[in-house]
Amino acid sequence: MTETPLIGLAHGSRHPATRAAVEEVMARASLLAGGVPARAAFLDLTEPDLETVCRDLVAAGHTQAVVVPLLFTNAYHARVDTPQAVKRAETATGLRLRRADILGIDPSIAEGLLHRAREAGLDGSDPISLYAVGSSSAAANEEVRELARDLALRRPGTSATASFATSAEPRGRDLAAALEPGDRLVFASLFLAPGTLLDTLHTAHPSPARARIAAPLGVLAAPAIARRYLGALSEGHNPWRHCPAGSAGSTAS
Repeated sequence: MTETPLIGLAHGSRHPATRAAVEEVMARASLLAGGVPARAAFLDLTEPDLETVCRDLVAAGHTQAVVVPLLFTNAYHARVDTPQAVKRAETATGLRLRRADILGIDPSIAEGLLHRAREAGLDGSDPISLYAVGSSSAAANEEVRELARDLALRRPGTSATASFATSAEPRGRDLAAALEPGDRLVFASLFLAPGTLLDTLHTAHPSPARARIAAPLGVLAAPAIARRYLGALSEGHNPWRHCPAGSAGSTAS
């Protein structure tokens, strides 16, 4: 077969809506990449895993595929889990895999976050808190703060800061619970799909009139996924290879 499939590798979640949401994103990314076969796979908690998807592609006659890690920062899942999963799947199935760059801080991600925030009621000079998973990696958390600064620059005269679900401060739930009458804060959700960590923020806020919580990016991340896929195919990108565990590769749960 001449078409190289696109596999979007997400972290996974116990949330019942995660799989369908990521599959919808991959369907949109497929269209933007020229209608190539596209599948969703997950590192943990959600099925199917990467090896299962690779077996399906081999059964369909494919010999190679591009894996796009659906991750926003260069944290543990990008640096360790993803390359290990890719290597295991290659070894187990014989499908050649090229690992593309993570989604990272793509310009379309920032625009998508603002779009979702406006849908949630962002108006005028409302401050934004960019809500992310959080990581034990200080560098990964700084990437989130960098993206928050970018959001502020895109809205001159306004402020945007970062908050986290786990591992880093400030915690989004604490910011939401501390809002006083008259306060307004819009949380921009640095999540690809619904997840249990995003749900914790919904249960923490005292009033939707004070804390607005944007929906996850969903299909608005599809342009970045398509770009990562096409970049991996372009001449001069990383050659086909087995991806060694621990090589460069971030999190979006």
